[in-house]
Amino acid sequence: MSMSRSRAAGALRPELPALAQRFAMSVMAREVLRDVAQVLADEGIAVMPLKGVLFQLVLYADPAERALLDVDVLVPRADFERAIRALLQAGFAPRSAGQSLIECALWSPRGMLVDLHRQLFSRGRYRLSTEALFR
Repeated sequence: MSMSRSRAAGALRPELPALAQRFAMSVMAREVLRDVAQVLADEGIAVMPLKGVLFQLVLYADPAERALLDVDVLVPRADFERAIRALLQAGFAPRSAGQSLIECALWSPRGMLVDLHRQLFSRGRYRLSTEALFR
């Protein structure tokens, strides 16, 4: 059974606000990633995008296909505390810190959460070290 054009368009209308919101959040996530990368590059700190924002950049043709609520980035363990200080000086605000893989969550000046990681895997889980990713 085929739908008429007007019924199909009407059926999509409720989805449009959500689609537009996902698109806007994905654009913001890219800008936040760019902000983080610039701040850390200015300090000579390598950064690697992780999870959602990376997947969105590599795997999806349409940014709205991947909903994002935060930006996950990995920095070398040796630069972790320096990265936090640089981001704080650049106007990022602390949300939380603790013993987890995220380790530090910061609000970006744009209002999006940034999860700063210093290790990719739980210790001892894999032979590949986080440090090896930055060599």
